[in-house]
Amino acid sequence: MSATVKILFDRRGQASKTQAGTVEIEIALGGKRKRISTGIKLYTNEWNNGRIIKRIDALALNRQLDEKYKEIVELVSQPGFTLDAISTRVRTRSFCDWVDEQISKRTDLTERTRASHFAMNDKLRKTGYIKTFKDLTPENIRKWDAYAHSRCSQQTAVYDYHKKIKVYIKEAKLQGLINSDPYDFVKISKGKSEGIKYITEEERS
Repeated sequence: MSATVKILFDRRGQASKTQAGTVEIEIALGGKRKRISTGIKLYTNEWNNGRIIKRIDALALNRQLDEKYKEIVELVSQPGFTLDAISTRVRTRSFCDWVDEQISKRTDLTERTRASHFAMNDKLRKTGYIKTFKDLTPENIRKWDAYAHSRCSQQTAVYDYHKKIKVYIKEAKLQGLINSDPYDFVKISKGKSEGIKYITEEERS
């Protein structure tokens, strides 16, 4: 029995010209289905006959979609493929590499902010606490918090370590890459601003 793969847009019928819907890839096998979010969100006027249109980044997004589709097709073509193989592949994928991809394709960031997100993700990668999606646990978030405290003198700076990474963990959950957000079980204080304050070079970076 062979699996079938197809691209779906706005499966839940929630998209409009003002509200974005998600592009997903669906794998069907033996009467069961598995859907994977591509991370691409579009308005209804930006999708036509399976292609992304009327966007400055349409070419890049279509290429990204084609590559993801090809990757899945190759995976389901392997002997002994099961739908569980999709979940295993996601759990063992590099989280930090995925975050780099998300940062690169965001259109709402200034280049300075984008660079600061890349820098923070690089710090997370170097700690080795979170290598794959399965490492996104409350315990590892606490380790990241301890690391931030070792590098920063103020809680507001520590919170910034979490804020930049937290947004991508939330996106991973929205895309169905993780079942729960570890930050739901770990509360991080924002700290209090102390007005004008000179910060260390480490906090600045």
